[in-house]
Amino acid sequence: MEYLGALIIGGMTGNYLSNGGKINKIKTLWILCAVVISMGVHSICVYQFTDKTSYLIFYLTSVLLLTIGYKDYRELLVPMDLIIVGGVLGLYLNMTLPALGGWINLVSALVTLLLLGALSRISRGGFGEGDAYVMALIGLFYGGMYVLILGMMALIMSGVFSLICLIFGKANRKTLLPFVPFIAAAHLFLIWV
Repeated sequence: MEYLGALIIGGMTGNYLSNGGKINKIKTLWILCAVVISMGVHSICVYQFTDKTSYLIFYLTSVLLLTIGYKDYRELLVPMDLIIVGGVLGLYLNMTLPALGGWINLVSALVTLLLLGALSRISRGGFGEGDAYVMALIGLFYGGMYVLILGMMALIMSGVFSLICLIFGKANRKTLLPFVPFIAAAHLFLIWV
C-alpha cells in the first residue's frame, strides 16, 4: 500500500512542479522524475523506520522539503501553499498521533518562527522569511532539538557550498543562495544516518 501511496504522491508532486500544464513530454518527464525520487525517499524511509507513524512523518516531510527546496532553488521563493499544506498536516498529526509531541511541537514551531522571523527582519533578507516558515514547519513535526540540529547541519552545508562557489568564482559575497535545498539535504542526511 505504501508503494501505491509513494507513486501517487510522486505523480502529484511532478504535476505540481510542472506548473499543472497540459500533458506533453516535459510534464511527463517531470512526473516521472518526481515518481522516481518519491520511490527513492520511500525506500530510505522503509529501510530506516519499522513503525508506520515514523515512516509516514519522515516520508511526507521529506517529499515536502524536497519540493519546497526545488521551488526555492528555481525561483528563490518559498511557495506558501506548500507551507500551509504542511502546517495543516502537521497540526492534524500532532493532535491525533500520540507519538508526536503535540503542544510541545506547536510551541517549538511558534518559537522557531518568532526567532527566525526576527532574524530575517534583522538581516534584511539575508535569511529569508520563507526559510523561517520552513524551519517552523520542521519544528511542528519534530520539535525544537531537531530544528537546532537540522539548522546547524544546513548552515554547515550551505557554508561549504558557498565557499566552493567563491573559490571557483561562481558567486560573490552578495550572491543570494536558496537555503531550503540545504535544509532538505540535511534532513535526508539525518534520516540516512
